[in-house]
This record gives sequence, C-alpha cells and structure tokens, in this order.
Amino acid sequence: IGQYVLPFIFREMQKGATFEKALQITRRKFRFTTHTPIDAGNPRYSYGDVARIGGYPEDFLHLVGGRKDSNSFYTAGIGIYLSGKANAVSVRHEAKARKIFWNYIEDREFISITNGTSQDFWQPEEFKNASNPLELLMVKHDYRRKLRSFLGERNIHIHEGTMTIIWARRFVEYKRPKLILYDTEWLKQKLYSNEFALVFAGK
Repeated sequence: IGQYVLPFIFREMQKGATFEKALQITRRKFRFTTHTPIDAGNPRYSYGDVARIGGYPEDFLHLVGGRKDSNSFYTAGIGIYLSGKANAVSVRHEAKARKIFWNYIEDREFISITNGTSQDFWQPEEFKNASNPLELLMVKHDYRRKLRSFLGERNIHIHEGTMTIIWARRFVEYKRPKLILYDTEWLKQKLYSNEFALVFAGK
C-alpha cells in the first residue's frame, strides 16, 4: 500500500480534501487482494517508523489507521480499509480473512476470487493445445519424463511410476515448507519404500 494507496490519499488531502472525502475518492480508485491469513504475512509497524521511512506526517497516518488500531500501523488491514472492494484468494481464505480483518472490512464488499495463473506466461503450449483428456495425459507423461531426465543429470533418480510431489513455491517460512518434515520417520519410510518422491523446487 505504501507505493500507491498511501501517496494517493495523501495527495488528495494536500489538495484540500477532508479525510472522509479523500477516503471516498481513494476507494473509487483502488482494489485490494489479501493473500496470507497469518501474522507473519501481514506485518504491523509503529506509526513513528512508517512516518520516518515513508515521509508522512504521523497525524496523517493516525487518520488512516488509528481509528482501527491506535497502537500499530497494520498494512494489510489498512489496504482493505482504503479500498473500495477487496478479496481473498479462495472461499476458505475468505472465511479466515473475515475473522482477521472484520473491523477493516466493515460493511463493504469482500469476496473470494480463486487464484489463477496466466496461461500465456506459465503454461507450455502443449498443455494449452491438448484437446481432450487423453492428449492432456500424454503431455503430462512427456513432461514427467523431462523432469526425470533433468533430475537424472544431477544424479537424482526417480522411477517412472513413482508419484512425485513437488514444492514449487518461494521457500519462505510463512508458507510452511517444512511442514512435510514434521514426522521425519514417516517421511523416510515413504521415500525409502518408493511410495512417492519429493522435489523441492522453490527459491
């Protein structure tokens, strides 16, 4: 919110708008998506730090966020509060987010929009062009062979029929990448018995 929303509402107030009027204008311009329903993904900062780093008067920041939380500047909550509409990224996430941000959502529209990916950017042409389930299955098998070949060049060998679980997300703590390591004895048993293979591909 620091790059777009805060500068926008601040400029509106510098032009002479009251906070309430500036808030109306801002809400007509901005939409907000919240992603992570835990504190680690939604940091809180002191008003003094935000004023010092952002260059805003502290009384302005208290106008923006102090009505909801006078002790800390809650970036995700304020992003929702300043936006005309906001959304979570799945139905279950919406239910969780409503419990976290209820006082920032107020009576405005807050919906779920299931996450998707850009076909043009992420999806290989072979997947996009598959015209029936059989063709799609053949493409998946072909890419599994490419994956096994890629790993084999690095002396990591996976049997063709082994189910393969891949972590292909950013390897950051709040996404809980180590959760699968919770029961290491169970995991070793499954890996050694070739029930599945585990590939961490995040960065």
